[in-house]
Amino acid sequence: MIPRDYLTSRSTRLVPAETLLAWYEPLRVEGYCRACPFYGSFWSCPPHPFSGEAFLRPFSWALVVAERITRDPRTHPRRPLEEIFQESRRELGQELLRFLSVQPPGEERSLEVLIAGNCYHCSRCSRDEGKPCRFPRKMKYSLESLGFLVSDMVQELLDLPLEWPSPGQEPAALVAVALILSHEAAPLERFAGPPKKKH
Repeated sequence: MIPRDYLTSRSTRLVPAETLLAWYEPLRVEGYCRACPFYGSFWSCPPHPFSGEAFLRPFSWALVVAERITRDPRTHPRRPLEEIFQESRRELGQELLRFLSVQPPGEERSLEVLIAGNCYHCSRCSRDEGKPCRFPRKMKYSLESLGFLVSDMVQELLDLPLEWPSPGQEPAALVAVALILSHEAAPLERFAGPPKKKH
């Protein structure tokens, strides 16, 4: 078994769902999305036939989950940090989906997960082939795809600075940001665990 070559640290913040609208700027964010070479290639990415605000409206509570990903200094660098980030964000997404799957009967229907980045359930999205989504119940959106300024949200809600790659220089860390939405706060508190003591 190959030892894991990265470390993660997690920050969470439970807020009323409507709080997220402070970072809702769909026109600005979709402008960023349009610059992506994969724009329109995933059903989880824009354009959507609905607004992010409408998606958020049925829910009362939101748990913002940020996973800070760094290289493990005890291992020799072997992979690009971006490759490590993709692996870690998928692990986070799988953890969130497992959390949904173990909720009491009926309660999972009152929860929704937004993953970090585009949906990865299929090796190739059917949208790229001009076909409907093959697994609409398993496909997950991201905060970015629904029009939210995730970098500003994370820095202001979690006091977690973000770094960006530059030519020839990788950042010290990358951050994967996901979200759990719920009608009630209790399930989100269970996922987040007890509050951390301040020293």
